[in-house]
Amino acid sequence: MRKISSGWDLFKREEQFETLLKFFGQAKSAAEIQAVIETLITPSEKAAIAQRLMIIILLFSGAKYADIELDLRVSPSTINKTLDLYHKHGQHNRTFTAMLSKFKFQPKKPKIKSEGFDPQSKSFQIGTRAIIREREEDRKRRETVK
Repeated sequence: MRKISSGWDLFKREEQFETLLKFFGQAKSAAEIQAVIETLITPSEKAAIAQRLMIIILLFSGAKYADIELDLRVSPSTINKTLDLYHKHGQHNRTFTAMLSKFKFQPKKPKIKSEGFDPQSKSFQIGTRAIIREREEDRKRRETVK
């Protein structure tokens, strides 16, 4: 997402954001919200916002960093940045968390369990040598098929 210059008037920024909130507030259906989003937000901005929401949903549902990395194909720094944003806006966390607790999330695909290092548990579930050995075996199998 683009950065807003420091010279941008804070009053104008708040006024414009208030307009955006009021505009979203008048939406009566998911189709209207989608029309606004499709019109105003670029595909990369939509992807970033949706990814941040998914990261927070998964963390609050008890998922581990390593599982989120595999499931969403994101780096640990992306997960940390998302949490930083969540904690940075503490005055809104209570409202956001209340919404999150009401939200019913059902993943569309089976959850992938990680087999590697998990920074939350600080332990290895499978060794590095075993991973390298598996990759070598896969490479050899592919070579014999050709």
